[in-house]
Amino acid sequence: MKRLTTDNPEGNYESLMNFAKAIDRNVVLAYANGKENMDLCEYISFHSKGGCELSPEEVMDGACLECDDYNCSLGVAYCTAVQAASLRERLKELEDKEESKEPVDVGKLEAPVKIGNGTFGKNTHILQVCPKCEAWVSPSMSKNYCANCGQALDWSKER
Repeated sequence: MKRLTTDNPEGNYESLMNFAKAIDRNVVLAYANGKENMDLCEYISFHSKGGCELSPEEVMDGACLECDDYNCSLGVAYCTAVQAASLRERLKELEDKEESKEPVDVGKLEAPVKIGNGTFGKNTHILQVCPKCEAWVSPSMSKNYCANCGQALDWSKER
């Protein structure tokens, strides 16, 4: 599966998926008000002039969460951006972990083996349990990845 998180988005979809992100535990917008990586609190404060007129510090202290006006577009934008940045960072951690995994080494049978109603001959790839999700995998069913969780598998190595 292609990564969704990137620091250098290409095209509209990747830009959208990476628009709100966390940098040093602060939510930033990739591009807003003519500025790259604009702090979300500064953005909300800038656009609140003439409305609720919040300072960046008040936004940071949770003023948008305590607002009684549930129709406030700035409050909705703030909450949505915080949520998106939090989810993006969690997804990025998972994608980084997946990319760092080595393919699982699987082997071939040395002699015929009877499993259930079937007999698997010599040099047949062994059914294995996926080390990540513990589902049974075989080369004919899953190619190079576990069909259940996507764990990379390397069927070419012999033990």
